[in-house]
Amino acid sequence: MYQEMSIRMKEALSRGDSLSIIIKKEKVFLKELPFLIEHGQKNGKIEREFSTFSSFCFEKLEKKLNTYSSLIQPVCFSAIGLVVILLYVSIMLPVIQMLQGI
Repeated sequence: MYQEMSIRMKEALSRGDSLSIIIKKEKVFLKELPFLIEHGQKNGKIEREFSTFSSFCFEKLEKKLNTYSSLIQPVCFSAIGLVVILLYVSIMLPVIQMLQGI
């Protein structure tokens, strides 16, 4: 997928299309990226724009991961606890039955 997309982008750039227009056509990128590229090209500080945008995206990803982990962690702990309790009961039940038979 990335190879095909890069070939399309390279061909469009060789035709003289603007990078921001090419990015708008691709559905993979975030909607804000073409505007970021245009602004960076206008003021000549595109590397600073990309750095700021990457920090923003990283913070957004970190928030999502924290949210998902706060949901998944209790479920995992509960499942592990249930397995431990079931193992304990499966071991102790025959022992209790054997003691009742004595």
